[in-house]
Amino acid sequence: MELVAVPSLHNETVYYSYILANKESNIESFEDLKGKKFAFTDPNSNTGMLVPTFELAKLNKTPDNFFSSFIFTGSHDKSIEAVAVKLVDGAAVDNLIWEYMNTSDSTYTSKTKIIAKLGPFCMPPFVTHPECNDTLKNNLREILLTMHENEKGKAILNEILIDKFVILEDDCYQSIRDMNKWIEEKNSAN
Repeated sequence: MELVAVPSLHNETVYYSYILANKESNIESFEDLKGKKFAFTDPNSNTGMLVPTFELAKLNKTPDNFFSSFIFTGSHDKSIEAVAVKLVDGAAVDNLIWEYMNTSDSTYTSKTKIIAKLGPFCMPPFVTHPECNDTLKNNLREILLTMHENEKGKAILNEILIDKFVILEDDCYQSIRDMNKWIEEKNSAN
């Protein structure tokens, strides 16, 4: 993949993993989720899988030996809903999705509480395939980088709670690669 542009919100290009519990539960920390049911979003999600798995690895734990059981919901909004309706005791979600849902329709977020905020991590970028036509890639980059400068583009960005797009270097994502590598090395050593 090739980096095209990165969203910026409140002059920041970072996001977090929120660890959630149901608002009515007595769960107050990530450690309180030991022996509980947990929801991951997707095996390939940074905030919804990698980050909480990394936190567990630092405690010499894995999802299999820390939680009583866990599920994959397939999306951050479904994980939030699973906590809200008490299908699971906790979940790891992208803070941007939680904040968006909390602003647009707090039906489920109002039934959750944030028990940990892990990060920050560089925002998920717009990317292209390495073989993507350079003209197409440059046009896409230009559209993204300037859309905050016109009425229609600004309206779209406001709807998704993004201020504008910016250019960042690929090394911004090194911490995510390092977490993944550390977990792989730890697992292969065991």
